[in-house]
Amino acid sequence: MTLAAFAILLSAATHNSLGSGVGTVVLVLLLRLTSGLGLAGPLDPYLLTNQFEAWLNLARDPIAWEPIVRSLLVSLLWGAASLAAAWPLFVRRDGLS
Repeated sequence: MTLAAFAILLSAATHNSLGSGVGTVVLVLLLRLTSGLGLAGPLDPYLLTNQFEAWLNLARDPIAWEPIVRSLLVSLLWGAASLAAAWPLFVRRDGLS
């Protein structure tokens, strides 16, 4: 859902559906690269791509809830920021363009 919110932001900003899909894939690749090379420093725990593995804890017995809750909060933060940035762009848009 968070990646879809980012794609909506790119779609509203660029007026191009293909650009929003490609831009979202580029975001994921850049975040993975940043995390893998250790370039994020103290922001690393807040990168969206670092939250993907936390959901695997649902398959464990007992379930580790702390990483899941942290992942949910980070995902909500990214999604809310993307939708908040997309909203003013969307409402100013002409329906015919």
